[in-house]
Amino acid sequence: MNSIMLVDDERLELEMMHLYIDWRAMGIEVITTARNGREAFEKYKAYQPDIVLTDVKMPIMDGLQLAKQIKEHDERTKVVFLSGHDEFDYIKAALNIEAAGYLLKPLDRKELADTMEKVKAKCRRDEEIQLSRSVWAAKSFASLLAEGTEQEETSRTFASLLKWDTALGAGLHIGIVSVDNPQTRSAGLEPLSIALHHYLASSLTKGLVIDTKLGEYMILRYGESLQHEDLDQWWHDLLAFIRAHCSFTATIGHDSGIGQLEQLQHCYCRAKQAVDFKFYAGGNRVIAYLKLPHITQHAAAAQEAGSVTMPDIGKPLLRAVRELNAAKAVDLIAAYYAAATAARPTKDAVYRSAIHLLNTLFEDHPRMEEQLKHQGSLASDWPAHLYSLDSIAAIQDSLVPIVHAAIAYFASRQSDRNSAVISKALEFIGSRLHTAITVEDIAATVYLSPNYLRTVFKEATGMTILEYMTQKRMARATELLHDRSLKIHEIAARVGYDNTSYFCSIFQRHKGLTPSDYRKKSM
Repeated sequence: MNSIMLVDDERLELEMMHLYIDWRAMGIEVITTARNGREAFEKYKAYQPDIVLTDVKMPIMDGLQLAKQIKEHDERTKVVFLSGHDEFDYIKAALNIEAAGYLLKPLDRKELADTMEKVKAKCRRDEEIQLSRSVWAAKSFASLLAEGTEQEETSRTFASLLKWDTALGAGLHIGIVSVDNPQTRSAGLEPLSIALHHYLASSLTKGLVIDTKLGEYMILRYGESLQHEDLDQWWHDLLAFIRAHCSFTATIGHDSGIGQLEQLQHCYCRAKQAVDFKFYAGGNRVIAYLKLPHITQHAAAAQEAGSVTMPDIGKPLLRAVRELNAAKAVDLIAAYYAAATAARPTKDAVYRSAIHLLNTLFEDHPRMEEQLKHQGSLASDWPAHLYSLDSIAAIQDSLVPIVHAAIAYFASRQSDRNSAVISKALEFIGSRLHTAITVEDIAATVYLSPNYLRTVFKEATGMTILEYMTQKRMARATELLHDRSLKIHEIAARVGYDNTSYFCSIFQRHKGLTPSDYRKKSM
């Protein structure tokens, strides 16, 4: 649906046009109205309508002046004039401005509908031309990068498509907009292309959007030279616009601009270098080439030779996971990748180190790898997934939940193993309450050290082994006290106490009565 702005200094006529004409039936939406040319031009810049229907004679700024200013900003906007029968001079002036249509007051609805249909057709043709122009500009740009700007014919074609007069010295700026981790996005990336085109139009900036590859767009911004601070702000505003209109994040890398096509390759390479730096800096930001950190020749040579090495944290990480120490594991990963960001090893080295870390976790635990894949915590082809991530931050963020899942796996196994151990220990205790068993006796039965058995027993039952045995012995003694044929010393022996006095003191501590008093009271 095309958008229209209505302009007329007569309030009643403006309201009639707005409220009593079925614009939607014509495939048009009224997005704003204005009472004079000056107000209309301000609203035009804010709303960017496809069509402007304006009265010719108005105070402050008439329709012809308004149309001239609109055409200077965007010649694709269609202006339709509205006038009385006695304004022939205005009609001639309107023809010079290349008006899209001319309607007479009072409006004839059929004539209005016919005119709007023709105007909409012109809008569609302009869109097709713009698309064709973008396609040819993209091809010309690719040729310039591949063949060099000494190809005069290609350079002329490219400048012509941009409508860029290099003789005027107006700058051309290149920015590359790269979706963060595009391969991991299930939703389409079309909203980004739409957002970029809309931002160029809404900011009244001459420019071109070129789709270079999956998730990456190049913006050629031209026609206005800006100071570096203003240019950087323009790219930051674009990033904010993307955040507001897309469900994913993106990173923008840009250069400071050029004045001649001969510098095009150099400018593109610098913008590409800036956006690629998000591998170290992280995504969802604007990166200016001029603000990239300086790399010494020695550091650059070391990086190129692959001699920037990183410490191997595989074994310490595995130890932290086995100990179920999530905080330590996460800290190890954070410190490791903070060092990688500072040292800036090659991308391949970073990817290989991440794969090595996970291989260290999985090499002795293949069942864990399969279980993590089954529950969705680990990608089926996890090495390929790691290579699809486009920043150190993204790799780190991907590893942390995998480590948490690995810890949960070890905790589950330990819990299952401990459950079997505790069951066996309880069974052993229950069958030998009448004997003087020790923790060492129980530990030998379940093949654990006494100290470790004490730990897992307390975790499972909330009591120490001695507390549990005493509780069970006292419960058994209580039952036996109901049998009046049994002497107190016999009951003590049956629940594992050789010393009757000691048994009586323990019983009184737990029940609040001596065994004899308890028997009397219960009988």
